[in-house]
Amino acid sequence: MDRDELLQARDRQRTDFAWVDLRGQDLRSLDLRQCNLRQAKLEQTNFELANLAKASLIKVEGSGANFSQAILNHVRGTNAVCNGANFEAAILNHGDFHKAQLVQARLTKAQLEQVRLTQSDLTSAHCGESFATEVNLKGSQLQGSMWSKAQLLRADLSGANLAQCNFQGADLRSANLQEAILDGTDFSETDLRGAKFTWGENPLKNATFTGAIMPDGVAFDDHWQPPQIQAKPVPYLRPAPPLLPQTRDRPNRFLLFNPFFQVPDVGPKKPLPPKTLKEWKQRLPWTGLLGLACAYGAWGAVMILLKAPIVAIALILLGSLLPAAELATIPYVPFIGFLGMMLSLDPIFSALIGATAIVVGLALGISGKISVGWSSSQAMQASLWCSEGVVTVILLFLSIFAGGSVSYASLPIASLSIFGTVLIALSAPTWVVMESEGLSTVQRSVISFSVTTLGLLLGNLF
Repeated sequence: MDRDELLQARDRQRTDFAWVDLRGQDLRSLDLRQCNLRQAKLEQTNFELANLAKASLIKVEGSGANFSQAILNHVRGTNAVCNGANFEAAILNHGDFHKAQLVQARLTKAQLEQVRLTQSDLTSAHCGESFATEVNLKGSQLQGSMWSKAQLLRADLSGANLAQCNFQGADLRSANLQEAILDGTDFSETDLRGAKFTWGENPLKNATFTGAIMPDGVAFDDHWQPPQIQAKPVPYLRPAPPLLPQTRDRPNRFLLFNPFFQVPDVGPKKPLPPKTLKEWKQRLPWTGLLGLACAYGAWGAVMILLKAPIVAIALILLGSLLPAAELATIPYVPFIGFLGMMLSLDPIFSALIGATAIVVGLALGISGKISVGWSSSQAMQASLWCSEGVVTVILLFLSIFAGGSVSYASLPIASLSIFGTVLIALSAPTWVVMESEGLSTVQRSVISFSVTTLGLLLGNLF
């Protein structure tokens, strides 16, 4: 079959080309996705820039074929014979080449993420600057192969024959080299942090580690010994050189979006919001909600005694929503409650209290910024806290001025205000518990608003 016949067959949506003879054909840039080329004869065939994603290359005879810059993702190539084939800058991610013959193959700058090459023959293969993250080379024949400056993160090389291999400048972090044959293997300038070796009685005899970073993160020197056979502490070890970034002509697409190998969905997960009535009963802090209802009930009674306008009651209702949206606003709930009470007093007297609080708060914030060196945000926060404290102290310890003068009738108002404030402080963890139980902002807001409304209504009844 020649190129024209293949193109005509592809136009008819044909994908089965098992046993086909395509030797020496020029198939550059063709779309051969999901095609079945099982046991096809592909010697000296040119697949440069072709798309062979998810194709079947099982037992093909492709010695000398050109796959440079081709797309070979998810290819099945078990028992394939591709000796001397050119895979330079090809993409072979997630492929299966179990027991493949790739003697003297060229895989320079190729991408080999999670490729299965178990028990394959890569003798004298050229794989320099390739990106082979989590590649499986268990039990493979790699003698004489070149892997200089290759990325072999978490590669499995256990039981592989690495005699005369060149890993100079490669990245073998967290690789598994247990039971591997190291006979003249060159690990010069290689990053071996976290790599696993099977060290013999003389672990440094059969390989070269000049300038390498060893599995324990220490730069290699003549005194280095594996931790498990190290007889005594070494008096001096040179610190490991800084890890230089690896540059590649064709950066891996995964690293472009995830350069630090961030793993999603790790760590403790926040519980999902409750949906059933049973989940609501188990998660709601009933004691805290009861305390909030009693606190707002006391404030509701104060509102009735002061004949508060609707604006003051609306301010307290809105203030109860602040902690549901942001827990940092919990300390401002009493401040908003007293602000609502101030709206019920004589306007002139309320203005005097507010002016006093603002002046004292600004004085504290400015003095702290000048003398202590606070930042602008710290000075502003201190001013707000101080203003809140001044308003609270004035309203509590002067027994809630009624109409601008002290009277015995105002003592119940002061008592109820203090009682409500103490209950608000004791019930403050309620909002924290609701957030930790997975309740959404909307759910917390509805509960806070409902409890506040219920408490104000109870205060009106009493």
